[in-house]
Amino acid sequence: MKLAFCLFKYFPHGGLQHNFIRIVLACQQRSHDVHVYAQIWEGEKPQHIPVNIVPCKGLTNHKRALNFAKNLNRILKEQHYDCVIGFNKMPGLDVYFASDICYKERALETRGIWYSLTSRYKTYVALEESVFAKEAETQILLLCEKQKIPFIQYYQTPETRFHLLPSNINRERIAPQNTSLVRQKLRQSCGIKPDQKIVLMVGSAFKTKGIDRAIRALASLPDALRNKSVLWIVGRGKEKPYLKLAKTLNVPDQVVFKGASNRISEFYAVADLFIHPAYKENTGNVLLEAMLSGLPILTTATCGFAHHIEKAQAGIVLPLPFDQIAFNQALETMLISEKNEIWREHALSYTREMKFCDNTEQIVDIILSGVN
Repeated sequence: MKLAFCLFKYFPHGGLQHNFIRIVLACQQRSHDVHVYAQIWEGEKPQHIPVNIVPCKGLTNHKRALNFAKNLNRILKEQHYDCVIGFNKMPGLDVYFASDICYKERALETRGIWYSLTSRYKTYVALEESVFAKEAETQILLLCEKQKIPFIQYYQTPETRFHLLPSNINRERIAPQNTSLVRQKLRQSCGIKPDQKIVLMVGSAFKTKGIDRAIRALASLPDALRNKSVLWIVGRGKEKPYLKLAKTLNVPDQVVFKGASNRISEFYAVADLFIHPAYKENTGNVLLEAMLSGLPILTTATCGFAHHIEKAQAGIVLPLPFDQIAFNQALETMLISEKNEIWREHALSYTREMKFCDNTEQIVDIILSGVN
């Protein structure tokens, strides 16, 4: 089969991008004719797979996204692909890998009616509607059951077009079995003092991950606890505004950006607590990775996978709407709590019983089976 894979932007270490490349390579390994289309491509390109950069002008992100979708649609019609797979919302898709939340729901709930009059809102809703409209035929791959609810509510998408996938875990990002020994050696090599608390965040797109919320919580800690606590942020994003915030809140030396890394498992191993106060998060695979590594977790109900934390009793999940003061208090509680070892054991016990699997082959089967 001749397959086209499409996304706005590719860069190493992104969650969406990781899913994208593993599925592309799996289709190639089955000897299909695979082509990639992107607005921007950063990093190494896959061997023997054409990566086509589609020109798209525009002064804003939403204008560039719209022009990319229009230009790409013309190209796809000329090339006659058997199946078009998208990782961002755009018209002309046979299969959409749903890596994001419902834009329309979030915009109307957080921005208000006036925002719905903007060209940004109208553009992104139009792109979303092209995938989820009742009359559309795009098949939708989901990683979280509750993810489909707002799409059905706002677009009347038929339930038959949704396909729920099992959770996929990147095993390379999980701390090793001998965590205690590795933890001790790594903390010594990193110069971490025995009484020092490492609070960890993992993820790119800092604006949506709640880095500002984490910094504010760190700064709110009592002096003695704050002085021995450090926030490590592993991922790719614009660091400058957050470093400025840390300086303003008098914690410039305790907020450390570690950059993107292929050695995430080591960060999980040395950390004392994992936090994820995201503004929006479709699923939150990092929560499962942290649990598999035995880390206590502080997060919010925004994350699709937060229910695993609650079910496992592996930390604290704060309800919505987000309350900064409540988050501050929860961070302090977890850093000094005697329940940390209990949370660790609960996380490890729960994940040992969960049936994680590589969902790559299932996704490829759906693409190739002509579910549309």
